[in-house]
Amino acid sequence: MIKNELQYRVKKATLKKFRETLDQHDELTRELEPWARDVHRAAIEGEMQQLKNEIKEYERIKSGKHTDPPLDVVAQIPSMFIQRRIALGWTQEEFAKRLGVRPQQVQADEANNYASANLTRLIRTAAILKQARNKSPRTAATAAKAAKSSVPKSKPTSRRKKRKPA
Repeated sequence: MIKNELQYRVKKATLKKFRETLDQHDELTRELEPWARDVHRAAIEGEMQQLKNEIKEYERIKSGKHTDPPLDVVAQIPSMFIQRRIALGWTQEEFAKRLGVRPQQVQADEANNYASANLTRLIRTAAILKQARNKSPRTAATAAKAAKSSVPKSKPTSRRKKRKPA
């Protein structure tokens, strides 16, 4: 993504250089095998297409013909994270393990609605939750079954009476 005018000018100049290179491609690559020339041309064309797309996107945004993303969703991120964690059946401790942080960090983040979380941590949190979303969320029945199977079964008691030593 082009983020400023300087990057825009650099990308346009780079695209121009790629066009010039492509115009001279056959002459520059005449000593190469035909398959190598094709690979070289395809690489240049791929780079040019990527540059064209970035330039077009920047020009569209700058012209005002771009629809603004719904920025009000940002305020909903904390509750979305918490709701997703709960829907997955994860405790704060389990979530902390998945994130690679201490449980106190998840507790603090949720208590203050992620106000002190930096962007990197928010992105990582979203990625973990998104990855888990691709798997079906735990229902109450599957959570209960998992909890039941994790409880050790007691040994059956014998009906015979123990003999007292003589």
